[in-house]
Amino acid sequence: MVAKENGDYVLRLRRSYISKGYFDVLVRECEKGDSTLLKIYTGPRYRIGSVAISPSPLSSEFIRKAFNLSPGTYYDEDKIEDGIEQILEAFLNQGYPFCQIRPSLEKSDHLVRINVDILAGPLVRLSDLLYSGRTKTWAVKRWVEFQPMLFSEEKVTEWKDKLKQLSFIALIKDRIIRVGNEYYLQFLPQEIGSEVIELGGTFLPKENELFALISFSSENLLGTMRRLSLRWETKKRLEVSYLEPWLIYPFQLGLKFYDIWFDSLRVSRFEVSFSRKKITIYTGIERGDKRDEFIGMRFDSRPFPCSLGGFTELVRVVDKGSYLKGGGWIKLWLHPLSLLVNGRHTTLRHAEVTDYFRIGGITSLRGYWEEELYFLSGLWINNELKLFPLLYPFIDIAFLGGEWYYGSGIGFDLTSSRLGLKLALGIPNRDFFQAKFHLLITGRL
Repeated sequence: MVAKENGDYVLRLRRSYISKGYFDVLVRECEKGDSTLLKIYTGPRYRIGSVAISPSPLSSEFIRKAFNLSPGTYYDEDKIEDGIEQILEAFLNQGYPFCQIRPSLEKSDHLVRINVDILAGPLVRLSDLLYSGRTKTWAVKRWVEFQPMLFSEEKVTEWKDKLKQLSFIALIKDRIIRVGNEYYLQFLPQEIGSEVIELGGTFLPKENELFALISFSSENLLGTMRRLSLRWETKKRLEVSYLEPWLIYPFQLGLKFYDIWFDSLRVSRFEVSFSRKKITIYTGIERGDKRDEFIGMRFDSRPFPCSLGGFTELVRVVDKGSYLKGGGWIKLWLHPLSLLVNGRHTTLRHAEVTDYFRIGGITSLRGYWEEELYFLSGLWINNELKLFPLLYPFIDIAFLGGEWYYGSGIGFDLTSSRLGLKLALGIPNRDFFQAKFHLLITGRL
């Protein structure tokens, strides 16, 4: 029984029978009160009589296998559509982006003859890549590792995905341009600002105390994909970093320098890194009241629905020996729960203040000052319950050097392509009088 308002159901029902080979199906309606009684006469189910394929660059044997239909089997529209999709994908990945496939049916004596007319179009060899955006075309070609080749939809998608990994590219369309006998692939991107300013800090109302930070970075310096960033934190840190992707291409060269001030000590660190895909090798020196030489490796990966990364580092203290330190993180999105787990460990036993790991603040342990907590081995977890789009409760838990620390409160997160605003009210270890406000504003120019 079917309600009257679902009149199109009859058409959809008949269509489903036809798709399975019941071309003579009849569906009759008989009204009964507010409902409709359907009587269905399926008729015979048609079988495949023959499959005729027009000549094409691909072998007819491959096309027949793609359809997975042979004479004598029942007609199945789903198999035909799957076959067309496979055949079209094969043409698109072997140099035929303008390929069209037009199937047609001839029915007689409960048999179906399938005619497959394939219009392959011209064979396209891409001579060059064009880019219509602020980024230099030569930088884009190097980034995606473009080489003249036969058109491949799979390869073009890979290039576009690689470009969309860049934070300043939001969307990419593509088209093929023909000039004489030459074919060109053109990317039409939607680029957003690559210059990023961050303003933030932590405020303790009870003592009217403020920690502030400001940073500026260009993620696409002069349209060359080079990156430069500057960061300053109140009475604590000055950091400068530069990423050069082309000097030793295909490896990316990174240079990083920062100064950190402690109560009676200043530490300077200089680092050189070499990156390729998800792996970074780095080395450098650190000077304070002693001199450290270090070499290490970092990695990161983002398989959905999580992201993870880590590092390991060998440190040699001049005239005092060597030790290892390392750590890792994993972030899981299990809606509505967002979970971030971090860990750090070092083999050093007799440490000085500059050898410790440091956490605290809006990005690690809310309710505490930035880098307030020092430790040699520890684990911390950030839990956010995002039942609503903007406002969420959180609890941060840390086990550092054998002691437990807690931060809980309310967070606010508003993010768009050009502006980001994060606010958090964090209460450390349930001490409401030490509650702190955390703020981080991110803007793209």
